[in-house]
Amino acid sequence: MANIEFEGLFDIQEVLDQLQIGYATLYRWIKKAGISPVKIAGRNYLTQSDIERLKSERASQNVGETQGIGASHSS
Repeated sequence: MANIEFEGLFDIQEVLDQLQIGYATLYRWIKKAGISPVKIAGRNYLTQSDIERLKSERASQNVGETQGIGASHSS
């Protein structure tokens, strides 16, 4: 099967490579960010703006972790 490229769309493997994360993490982030992947011929694609949104979510999540926000503490 030929690998068809769509202008401005990135297949899931390209997104995983860009973000350097795993498949389950990507789909968890997509759900949390409310992103709907573009489905073409049964394959999912994300736009560059979707990827930037995920990067932004990741940055805000990392800030929260370093500041102790959202961490559970037991006394």
